[in-house]
Amino acid sequence: VWRALLAQREALPEGLTFGDLLRLGAHWLAGREDRAEWSHVWRALLAQREALPEGLTFGDLLRLGAQWLAGREDRAEWAHVWRALLAQREALPEGLTFGDLVRLGAQWLAGREDRAEWAHVW
Repeated sequence: VWRALLAQREALPEGLTFGDLLRLGAHWLAGREDRAEWSHVWRALLAQREALPEGLTFGDLLRLGAQWLAGREDRAEWAHVWRALLAQREALPEGLTFGDLVRLGAQWLAGREDRAEWAHVW
């Protein structure tokens, strides 16, 4: 429902702003890292780089994604979050390099050749 409302940016119900929706999404992420929807909400926020709510920078969002990867390598959405981070090569926050991400992807490949998302990481 949240993503559908985001898509209706110009036709939101009275009293609900696009900024309200983004704040709601940002708050929702905390404590729900093990929910399958987490990566969808995170990527939707990532797509709103210029409109992120106060207190959440694009770098913070990228850092959240990188932290999320650790320990979730066997989840199907891992490859999606990794690829979204990789696509932000020029915006990666301090302490997270493109090389680090490439190495992480290469490490992920080993032993996962039977996974559907393997080709996307490769």
